[in-house]
Amino acid sequence: MMAASKLHKTGIKTDGDQLYTETAYLGSILLGGKIADGIKPYMFRYSANQIIFTALWNLQNVCVPDIRILANHLSDTGELGKVGGAAYIAELTNGCSLCNIGYYASDLSESYYILEDEILAPVSAALIAEKAEKSTANTINILKRLLALGIVNKLDRGLWTLSNSLVNDP
Repeated sequence: MMAASKLHKTGIKTDGDQLYTETAYLGSILLGGKIADGIKPYMFRYSANQIIFTALWNLQNVCVPDIRILANHLSDTGELGKVGGAAYIAELTNGCSLCNIGYYASDLSESYYILEDEILAPVSAALIAEKAEKSTANTINILKRLLALGIVNKLDRGLWTLSNSLVNDP
């Protein structure tokens, strides 16, 4: 886990900063704000806030959601307990301002893309490289079995030799 000072140096928000941004944005929507283009549920690090945002996203097509409507919707879908109950929803509007909804949306989006660039992209690249390495090793093993069974003909032996030397050479 990265230390808080490292998180601030890279631009990645600490948990407290991220939680504030997420709750302020959700609270601003509950005060009558519109959901900004480009904000998606996966940009929220806290699962309760992902659930709330998804519910607000779905509700915006049929009404202007407020605390009561959101709580009733989450209760109807069985998710009210997962988000901390009606009390957590009511707290979302504390300390936020509707006029700052654009700032909160921008901050949320920016923190997600910094997180993606600093942490998610390198991890994804490492996983892809690991999978490619395993795939190459699996291909070599299949070629070895085919050769042993006599299924691979003499022409294919050159490919097998080349592939085998690539895997065995440092």
